[in-house]
Amino acid sequence: MAASRLPEVKGISSYKPMADRTVRFAINVWAGWSPIIYANNGFRPGKVWKTPGGKDFKLELVLIDDPISMRDAYAAGNLHIGWATLDMLPLFLEGLRKDTRVMPRVYQQVDWSNGGDGIVVRDTIKTMADVRRKTIVLAQNSPSHYFVCSRRKSTSSSRRTRSRPPPRSTQTNGSPAS
Repeated sequence: MAASRLPEVKGISSYKPMADRTVRFAINVWAGWSPIIYANNGFRPGKVWKTPGGKDFKLELVLIDDPISMRDAYAAGNLHIGWATLDMLPLFLEGLRKDTRVMPRVYQQVDWSNGGDGIVVRDTIKTMADVRRKTIVLAQNSPSHYFVCSRRKSTSSSRRTRSRPPPRSTQTNGSPAS
């Protein structure tokens, strides 16, 4: 598999302090965020939370489904907390390590797949080799993208895997075609 890199981080770090003691937390489209959305009474800051030290704060949930946009918003100081999958962290670190003010720190692992990953295919697909030259629709740089690329790599190390650039919609045609 050819080495794949994320685009350069746009902008520079200029951390913006909390306005009205409101923490801005980016989340993506994932059912696992439902409890925090529910507990916060939605996305907007309104509910008052307490720090372990007893200080009040509010939480604004910001929907950013694209990992590159989330990384850039975090690096620019527009977010205090961002989401990432563990397989994306090394790719994020490559660009963020240039500025120690934005070096991410992992405080919580929210989910663990425990082997529950899968690919839904038509009945003509029996092996990963059958996926060759097929269109695969998935979110680029997502766990699904990583899973497909790693499965392709493990079944054929002699073939090169690549992804086409995403179109403008929320779904990408990130076909790891040879």
